[in-house]
Amino acid sequence: KLYVGDGRGLASGFHQALCLTRGGPTINVNLTFTCFYQPLNFVDFACQYLRQDITRGVNEAELEGMQKLFKNIPIKTTHAGRPIQYRLKLFGLPANRLTFDLRSRDDSASASLPKQITVAEYFAKNYKALKYPNLPCIDARNGEEERAQWLPMETVQRLR
Repeated sequence: KLYVGDGRGLASGFHQALCLTRGGPTINVNLTFTCFYQPLNFVDFACQYLRQDITRGVNEAELEGMQKLFKNIPIKTTHAGRPIQYRLKLFGLPANRLTFDLRSRDDSASASLPKQITVAEYFAKNYKALKYPNLPCIDARNGEEERAQWLPMETVQRLR
């Protein structure tokens, strides 16, 4: 395996076929190469692919460029203890600024009063604190799902 340096790698192999010819059986062996994406979390993949350090945050122009490059790519997340596959739809606000309504599962009386929480706070409370809460979240969807699944970049891996 050879790593190209932009989040991709190159692997070599061979293809063989047995052909019957007038002179008798012949083995045809061809050397082949294939390109693959390294199994990196999305932050590392984006840094390598864009050849710049995005861990400090991204500006509007960089975010627009990333949106064009990465829209609809297959991704997966394993933060919930099992792999879940999605497609990247778009990038949103950073995890420390993107909020959503969290309803309590324990208290049915307070279930009607949702609490505003950031994605970064939610992950710190339920999984582990984010290393890059200043990076944009990914709107991950599977199938024809209407509702956005906002995931921090560092919890997502590029597939294939």
